Amino acid sequence: MLNKAREKTEEVIDILWCHRSNTEDKVKPRTYREDGRKSFLSIVLKKRVSKKKRREVINRQLHCVRRNLASIDELKKYADLTLLKPSLYRELLVIGTLYQQQQYMYDNKVTSVDDRIVSIHQPHIRPIVRGKAGAHTEFGAKISISVVDGWTFTDTISFDSYNEGTELISQIEKYKERFGYYPESTHADKSTETKKIEHIVKAWDKISGPSLGSLPKMK
Repeated sequence: MLNKAREKTEEVIDILWCHRSNTEDKVKPRTYREDGRKSFLSIVLKKRVSKKKRREVINRQLHCVRRNLASIDELKKYADLTLLKPSLYRELLVIGTLYQQQQYMYDNKVTSVDDRIVSIHQPHIRPIVRGKAGAHTEFGAKISISVVDGWTFTDTISFDSYNEGTELISQIEKYKERFGYYPESTHADKSTETKKIEHIVKAWDKISGPSLGSLPKMK
C-alpha cells in the first residue's frame, strides 16, 4: 500500500511540475523513486522477512510518502490540482488518510486501525477474516438477504465486518413490515442463537435450531 502511495504521489509531482507557473524554478522536488523502489523490492522478492527488516522498509516508504506529500503541498501553490484526473485527485485524498493510518500503526507497533484502508482505488473496501481454507481473508460487501417465494429482499449491505447473527430480530420485523404478519417459523444455526435472541424469539415459540451451550456427551 505504501509503495503504491509513493508511486501515485510521484505521478502527481510530475504532473504539477510540468504545469507550474513559476517556471523560473529549475530544481524539481526530489522523490528518490529508485531508492524507494529498491527498498520495496528488498522484501517482496523474499519468502521470509524479519520484523526488523520489515519495519525498516515501512519506515523508508513512510518517509518517501511524507516527503512527496509535502512537495505536493508546495507545488499546488503554483499549479492547480484540477490539472489532475478526477480519479488521481481522489486517490491523492485517500493517500493522505492512508499515510496517517500507516504512520499510526508504525509508531504504535500495531497491525490494524479502525476503517483501515486496504485499497487506494477502492478505499471503502474492508478486509473480512473468514478463516476458510484457501481464503483466510475476503474483500467485498457483506450482505444479509431474505428469500420469500423466490423473491430476494436485501436487508443489509455493509463493507464492514459484522455478526450476521445480530440481524435475526431486525429481519423478522422487516418481514412483518413487508407482509403484515410474522413468519410461521424461524430457523437459525448456532452462531445466530445468542441467549438474547433465543429468549426473545422462543418466547413466541417460533424458532428452531441447536440449543446453546456445549453438545451433550455421548454415552
